Amino acid sequence: MQLNKQPEEMVMLGIDRIYCDFAIRTVMSAVLDLMQTPVVEVLGKQRVGKKDTLGMDAVPENSIRASVNDFFANAILVTEETDEDNRANWPEDPDPDKQPLMFFCDPMDRSAQFGQFLKTFPSAYGESELSLVGDIITHSEAKNFWAKEVDKISPIMISGATVSVTCVSKGKIIVSAIMNVMTQTIFVACSSGVFSMYTTGDMGKMRALLSSIDLTMIEKKGKRIIFDSPKSLYRTEDDFLRFASFTGKEGYMENLMSSGILTEDQIHPYHDLPGGPSRVLFLSDFQPNDVPVGFVLANGEKIGEWIHWLAYVKFAKNSQGDNILRIYEINSARLHAKDSILMSPPPPYSIFRYKSGSIVGPYLHISRLRDFDHPSHFRSMVLVTNASNMRVRNIMSGKGYNDVSSSF
Repeated sequence: MQLNKQPEEMVMLGIDRIYCDFAIRTVMSAVLDLMQTPVVEVLGKQRVGKKDTLGMDAVPENSIRASVNDFFANAILVTEETDEDNRANWPEDPDPDKQPLMFFCDPMDRSAQFGQFLKTFPSAYGESELSLVGDIITHSEAKNFWAKEVDKISPIMISGATVSVTCVSKGKIIVSAIMNVMTQTIFVACSSGVFSMYTTGDMGKMRALLSSIDLTMIEKKGKRIIFDSPKSLYRTEDDFLRFASFTGKEGYMENLMSSGILTEDQIHPYHDLPGGPSRVLFLSDFQPNDVPVGFVLANGEKIGEWIHWLAYVKFAKNSQGDNILRIYEINSARLHAKDSILMSPPPPYSIFRYKSGSIVGPYLHISRLRDFDHPSHFRSMVLVTNASNMRVRNIMSGKGYNDVSSSF
């Protein structure tokens, strides 16, 4: 007699818990390093990385890189700012068992908005640019100022600047840890669930907490993030098709139009300059019920913007243990490129191996990124929606876009 096996995603191996603890402490350490830096320094340009790299990008990235290098041997860190060439560690063999341990990070998402905040808030409230970032973001009026002057559309839990790390082991998503800089809240998605937990706005207490915070603490003290069913919230066509996606720069609207997922009359983004990693939270209870969002879309954006969503798709469950979210890969009939990188690569170039006919089964074909001079520049077009949003799912099916929810 064969015993009933617990679903794979419900069983957390000891090594996976170590990866979770590491990701949690790494994002928190990066945010703390940023908080302990003077405002004038984080607003200054750096001489390394991209030509527009600021201190607010470099400080958390340096912190994350140091954490990875100190804790793991031969692990690969994929990050946009410097993207060091460590492809020598990447095997050419696509076998996921031969893929190295990998961490994808977005060291500072919504840096333009965060920079705007740091430039305008101190003078408005009598603070100095020599003040530490931590003293500015924990000011009693900081959150209100952000909501009124920086992002008037979405709640600060979604709109705030973030630091993010996602771990991939042997072609499988293990954990995503995102920390909202403005609210000092950590979001964690792993096999034990999807959680949020407020840490502390006090830098001294945060330093003390850093030595003890782990997944166990978040499981006990955090709150489970709820992804509501559209059946209970959505009533009109606009509700089902309301979406958040990046269309704010040249080429992005053209890429969206070419996908054919919506007609021109239907393309009215709820937010056209949303954050990357935190965008999936538009589908959660952090988004107000009176303006529900039907789906979030990575519109030909770099992998560091959306790979963090995969953990939410994999680990967000309902009370019956079923997956709440679905993710689709979109391939436009007309190919668009950004900086010579395809924005919606066709299936032969996809990193999603979703077909079960393979001997090793579905997995993330991460080794494919080895061929890029800068692996962090890989782009794709992926859509995440609630499993019960049949309006969007029927559109995906009708267009022949693949549900890749089981490939990671």
